[in-house]
Amino acid sequence: MNTKFEKFPVKILGQFLGTSPEISQRISAVLGDTINADVHVHIDHLQGPVTANIGGDNGQISLDAKINKGILTLNKNFRTQIALTKEFGKAILEDIFPLAGGLIGSDNPLTINIDAAGFALPIKNFNIKSVQIGSASLELGKVRFRSEGQLGTILSLFNTSGTDQISVWFTPLYVKMQEGVINFQRMDMLIMDAYPIATWGLVDLASDKVNMIIGLTAQALKKGFNIPDLGKDYILQIPFKGTISSASIDKKKLSQKLLPL
Repeated sequence: MNTKFEKFPVKILGQFLGTSPEISQRISAVLGDTINADVHVHIDHLQGPVTANIGGDNGQISLDAKINKGILTLNKNFRTQIALTKEFGKAILEDIFPLAGGLIGSDNPLTINIDAAGFALPIKNFNIKSVQIGSASLELGKVRFRSEGQLGTILSLFNTSGTDQISVWFTPLYVKMQEGVINFQRMDMLIMDAYPIATWGLVDLASDKVNMIIGLTAQALKKGFNIPDLGKDYILQIPFKGTISSASIDKKKLSQKLLPL
């Protein structure tokens, strides 16, 4: 199958393919409301090559892959850039990285890198537990959030107020995924150019559970709580748990850990 089209509305494409409105909304959040596509698929008995170049106003995806026994693998490392819009945050990013709630936008795109080694995506009989990502990274850069979001809640711990939105610098986020669980390695953040914090942990997509840690650095604790004499590598670890849509900081645990300091 060879397909090529330009400026095709995602909504109409979804109706043609019989996908749900939610799927069409997610595609629009990633690429835009209209897309250009050049797709080449040669599949016989669930095997064969897949190449695609699909793009819109918000992003561009280039895929060089193959399907074997109904499982898609990459022929080469995957890299793409997607505009960090509030629609993308709500439809996509919050579902895999709960701290991204309340995203407003960014002056830079999100860069996604996925290593070909260790990647597998079941096309037939899809099951989230069968998706494998050996190594991937998300480069967010500097992002703006509403103060009502999760990162705004963290900022409020430092008794700050008077702003409707906050800015956050992110170091690259390195992840891997197996059995439906995303493993986030440590990522550092700088909130409002003043409060350095960190996060790491697990998001279980299959079970809808978040088990992460928010790390408050010595610098953040000194500035926010006037706590001196902490080692430069000190981090106060606070649980961030719950379902993906309603994970929250354990403020009681935070209070208990702050008292001895």
